Parts: sequence; C-alpha cells; structure tokens
Amino acid sequence: MLEMDISIYKLAKLTNISRPTLYKYLDLYEKNEVYKMPFQFVVLFDFIKKNNKFETIVEYCLINFIS
Repeated sequence: MLEMDISIYKLAKLTNISRPTLYKYLDLYEKNEVYKMPFQFVVLFDFIKKNNKFETIVEYCLINFIS
C-alpha cells in the first residue's frame, strides 16, 4: 500500500471525497488501474510517493482540491 504520512480520514477530508472512495482509488492505483479513477488522484498519489510529508501533502491538497 502507498506509504503516507497522513491518515485516510484527513486525506479524504482534504480531497472532499468519502473514505470508501479514497480506499477504492488507492486500490486501483496499487493495481495500476489508474484509467478507472480521476486523473487528479493519480497525480496526487504520484506526488505522495515522492513527497511523503504531512505538511507538503496538506499544502498540495489545499492548492489542488480546495477552491
């Protein structure tokens, strides 16, 4: 599973989706079935793989998911 320095609960809140949906997207990402999920989450998970710090993830989500 993707190593994250943020809880599923917090990440779901920051991206404005439910926890079950986030788990579904993570599962698709891990199975390399990214064509079945919104592109913005593929980019987010790629970002988290490279920048796995809580503050950085929160900042990224605030910029890209919160309008």
